[in-house]
Amino acid sequence: MNHPDPSHPDNRENPAAAAKGLEGQGLEELMARIRLELTGSAEDPLRMAKAPGGEACADAAELGADSLSVDEVIARVRRELKRRRGGPSGSAEASTTPVPVEDRLPRWQAAGSLPLQPQYTLAEMLRPSDGDFVDNTFRILLRRSATAAEKAHYLNALRSGGSGKVEILGHIRFSNEGMQHGVHVDGLLVPYKLHRWRRVPVLGWFLATGIAVFRLPRLFAYLQRLEAAGAQESQQVGRALNDLAQAAETRQAQLGDQLDTLAGSQRRLQARLSAELPVHAEAIDQLQRQLAAQASLTAQIEDRLQKLDQLEATLIARFESALTTQADALVRVESALTNQADAHARLEHRLEAESSMVAKALADAVGDRRTVHAIERQLVDLSDRMNQQPAKSSAAASNGPDEDQASAGLLDAHYVSFEDTFRGTRDDIKARAGQYLGTFREAGIEPGDGLILDLGCGRGEWLEVLSEHGYASRGVDMNSVMVGEAQAVGLDAVEQDAIAYLRGLDNDSVSAITSMHLVEHLPYETLIRLVDEALRVLRPGGVLILETPNPENLTVGSYWFYMDPTHRNPIPPPLLQWVVEARGFEDAAIDRLTLNRGVFDIQPVGEDVAAANQINKIVGLLTAAPDYAIVARKPHADVVLGQGA
Repeated sequence: MNHPDPSHPDNRENPAAAAKGLEGQGLEELMARIRLELTGSAEDPLRMAKAPGGEACADAAELGADSLSVDEVIARVRRELKRRRGGPSGSAEASTTPVPVEDRLPRWQAAGSLPLQPQYTLAEMLRPSDGDFVDNTFRILLRRSATAAEKAHYLNALRSGGSGKVEILGHIRFSNEGMQHGVHVDGLLVPYKLHRWRRVPVLGWFLATGIAVFRLPRLFAYLQRLEAAGAQESQQVGRALNDLAQAAETRQAQLGDQLDTLAGSQRRLQARLSAELPVHAEAIDQLQRQLAAQASLTAQIEDRLQKLDQLEATLIARFESALTTQADALVRVESALTNQADAHARLEHRLEAESSMVAKALADAVGDRRTVHAIERQLVDLSDRMNQQPAKSSAAASNGPDEDQASAGLLDAHYVSFEDTFRGTRDDIKARAGQYLGTFREAGIEPGDGLILDLGCGRGEWLEVLSEHGYASRGVDMNSVMVGEAQAVGLDAVEQDAIAYLRGLDNDSVSAITSMHLVEHLPYETLIRLVDEALRVLRPGGVLILETPNPENLTVGSYWFYMDPTHRNPIPPPLLQWVVEARGFEDAAIDRLTLNRGVFDIQPVGEDVAAANQINKIVGLLTAAPDYAIVARKPHADVVLGQGA
């Protein structure tokens, strides 16, 4: 917790604000801990004063005042701080609260790392010590970090005296990996060779002795420098300890001021609680009066229920009498049905004569599917209204699989109605999709080159265009009503989830995959899996086309996109382009689409008009292409980078 600094000018001038900051949750937690240490319980005795009854409230308040004297609490806290001031540093728990920069104590600064450069001197490389020396050597000579095993090996050799810095430096520099990087260390070769020769039997002893005698004067100078460096570090450590002591004393003074502020806050809280106790007692009395009124109302409701039971018995008697009357009427109806048997025979003869007309009507049933869809949509509306009515029985059974399937079919018909209302006619969709025929020609995909798969085919307008131009195509959609419409006009359409269908295909088995206004319905993870499966099943050089609303158009991104209740979120063109390329496709291009899409006919204003630049920017947002498509190709390489699992 970052406590306010009482020594700060703002806190000295505004003690009320500092006290108010301590009255939050941090104060409650601190007082609970103090109560636990002093009384053995973390409960606030003042809270007991909230119980009903005036005498109990007064007794609890008096008990809280006696049990938690503010002066006694502050005195005990200060004595505890003085007692712990001379204790070991490990007796207190380490705080996880971040310390402000201005309150941080001095830190020991290790030697810095050498910058990467083509060459170094031997003195520069020998300057770091111990682990820093090993880390610098690997980072500079091998351009990588040392593994745990490598670092442990060289540190053991260095600390045990088995190898010196020069020998370790030369061993790493002249290794196969070090020779590949070729970092030059000026003055390393000769000392390294001498150290290596020292290990030769007999000759090594004489060589080591000569080197020791030769380096004796320089060793005295090195010891003097080492002694001076040790004295300097001792001075630095002393100054750091002095700074630490000064900081601890300052922090202790600040803590004392904060405890004083805390004491004042506790006294104000006790006074406020004492003033609020009568108010709470009055509220409890009011609640008791309300409960009594509620009990009276419950008695009235029970009396009403008894009267309703009597009325129900009367209605049941009347209903039974009506059933008896209807039974007599049913007997009369059965007699009338017997008389109509001859008429039914004549009707059957007439029906046989009209059977051929019925067969012809069935052949034209495709045209009547719209009427059936309208009836289904009315059933959906009726079902929604029925669901809004309260249930009449508490023992109603849950829906079975048949009811769920019927509900799904009604929702499919409901979405077909939405598409018919807002997306456009079949001819409009065919005109919009027809431009992708040019995309196929540019990619070298001709009729007969393989299967073209359309994900989210809907009513099959794009499949119809492909069929008219001789392409082999198949559509996949989860809407059973739309798939039925496509199949009714002779198109190849499958009712299935797109990703599940792709997973059932072989690698490199499809020449092109298209998806028009599908990806905006998918979560991001599902979109990634869709792109990955498309990359797998497409043949090398195959084309992927993903069409979706363009949020660069102001009206699309803020209004028209949300006309479809199944949309999730708009996808900016650069984002979808990046996703396709990141998953392994190449040459992903953004094709902004305006043909047959109702773009606003707003012309930019001339440069002589005031604020023309701002006006034309707004015009550009309003007249941007309402849709766009990402057109990408599968690479011809055997390994496709970026393909996900």
